[in-house]
Amino acid sequence: MNNNINLNRLNNVNHELTQNYNGIYVSTMKLAEINVVKAPQKALEFLKRAKNCAIELNEPFYIASSDVALGDFYYNKKDYKNALNHYKLAHTLAKDNFAKDNIEKIKIKRRIQWIHYIKLP
Repeated sequence: MNNNINLNRLNNVNHELTQNYNGIYVSTMKLAEINVVKAPQKALEFLKRAKNCAIELNEPFYIASSDVALGDFYYNKKDYKNALNHYKLAHTLAKDNFAKDNIEKIKIKRRIQWIHYIKLP
């Protein structure tokens, strides 16, 4: 009986941690979006924090989405090398974890093609 109580407590704590990381991920992605124009460095910090939460959650969709967002951030700053790196990370993860139609929805391949079109140095 005592072991069941401890197991239930552990499950509850685990659920609460997951909920917290999920909430932090969503909030930091939104804060990054809000700050991207007026405070780009702050936006970058929020994007990195969101990716860390996604990794803690071990959630492939969140990880890939944060890499796409980081890639877009770097692309808009004309840092094409970092953009390509994040797009490739997202593409690899999506290819291994998503259905084909979901990969098409996030348009990673098109983003990678843009970078190659620009012709990295």
